[in-house]
This record gives sequence, C-alpha cells and structure tokens, in this order.
Amino acid sequence: MDALLRKKYTYEISSSPEWVKENMEKLFRTKWYELSKRLSGEVNSDGSFTYQANFFAPFVSSPTFARFAYLKGKIFEKDADASKVEVVLSPNLVMVCLVYLLPLISINILFGDNSLMGQENGRQNNIIVLVVMVLAIFAITQIACYLLRMSFERTIRKLNEPHRKTYM
Repeated sequence: MDALLRKKYTYEISSSPEWVKENMEKLFRTKWYELSKRLSGEVNSDGSFTYQANFFAPFVSSPTFARFAYLKGKIFEKDADASKVEVVLSPNLVMVCLVYLLPLISINILFGDNSLMGQENGRQNNIIVLVVMVLAIFAITQIACYLLRMSFERTIRKLNEPHRKTYM
C-alpha cells in the first residue's frame, strides 16, 4: 500500500489474452437488468482496462460520487495459452484527501484554534469527533476497495474456469 492507499495485484488466467479481453468486453456490455448498473468499465485496444463498482448508483444521480474505488489493469501474455492480469486498486482521491486532511485539522484544534466546531465544545470533544470521522472514512474506503477486489476476483474466477462445451 502506498501513500495514496493503492494496492497492486497480479492474477493468472489459463486462456489467451485475446480471449480474456473479449470476455471482459462482453461483461461490460451486458444489459442493465443483468448487471443492474452496479459494475462498469471499459477495455481498451492495448489490453488496458478500468473496472469500477457503483455502490450507490440507484440512489445517486451522478455516478462519479457513487464510486469509492477504481481498479485499473492491463492484460499481458504469459505463455501461448496463458495470460497475466496486473491491476492497481485505488480509492477515490477525495476520500484519501479527507483521510489526510482531518488529522491536520485535529492538530490545529489541539494546539491552536478551537472555533471549528463551536466555542462551547471542549478540545477533547472536537478531536474525538474528528478521529472518529477519520476512522469511519478510512474504514469505508477500505471496505469499498475490498468489495471491488472480491467482485473482480469473482470475474477472474469465471474467466479461469475451463471452457464448457454443450453437446446435444
């Protein structure tokens, strides 16, 4: 994990990169009632892709605010019949900025100005409120990243299953 709370993962798929790319494109082109607009993404011609979950899409009109995490990756050829997918999972930068900004505000309250939340509150109360807010935002960000990673890993598992043929 780096300073922007990004994490890197690598997955191996026992299929060609072209097949993986085709099936990921099919996943992103599914009908709205099959995917319920909770997942979105796009695959570029060079094998790079984005994958994101819209956790609050039914409740928020703008999908930008409904995204807590993003997954960007690229499909590489490992062997003749195998692919490697490298992804970077990163939270929304607004959430990361809040995680770093709120402790600075609490330091300001502790050593300086106490007028942020009203003069009648004590410094300890203001710091406790900000610490709880930081922990809540950090937890929401980490949970959103975890859920997006699990969703992507389910997709990878589906792609990694042996190709089934139907015989009549």
